[in-house]
Parts: sequence; C-alpha cells; structure tokens
Amino acid sequence: MTVEQWDGAPPPDTRRRWDERSEVTFASASGVAAFWSDGRDAEVQLLTPGTWRVRAYCAGREAVARLSREVGPVLDVEVYLLQFWPAAAGTTQPE
Repeated sequence: MTVEQWDGAPPPDTRRRWDERSEVTFASASGVAAFWSDGRDAEVQLLTPGTWRVRAYCAGREAVARLSREVGPVLDVEVYLLQFWPAAAGTTQPE
C-alpha cells in the first residue's frame, strides 16, 4: 500500500493498470487516517484536521481470488494507492 499526500487534486495515476478506483470525501477531527488490511494496521498523519478528498486505487484483486482457489490464501498480491488532498470548503460529494 502506498499513501500519498497532495496540496491539490492529483492527476489520474497512470503508473500501473488499476482494476478499481474510487474517490470520496473524508473528514478527520484528529488529522489522522487509520486503515488496515489482513491484520496489518497503518496510520497516516495528515497535515491538519479537517475535510480531505481521498482517491483509492486497487490492482490484483482478481489474481488473489484466482490464486486463493488454486493454492489457498495468498498475501501481498493486491496493490493499493491512496491519495489524500485537502477538500474544497463545503465539499461533501465527489467533485
């Protein structure tokens, strides 16, 4: 998992072929974003508490499903990219 912080909305990521992409508004009262996957925890210290946009990309989910059927549970096949940037004032819906 890669996490990036931007000053403004980043351009679409074209460094790899992504299977899925989603974007939402995220509010953090503490300035911290926490996430976890497969029992692994991670935190991101945002620059300030407030409202942020977050774009999430994912690749490899189909490979995990296929490999899990063929050889059993697998880890470290899925790849994620999370991009955070300050939301425009009053932003509550995707832009």
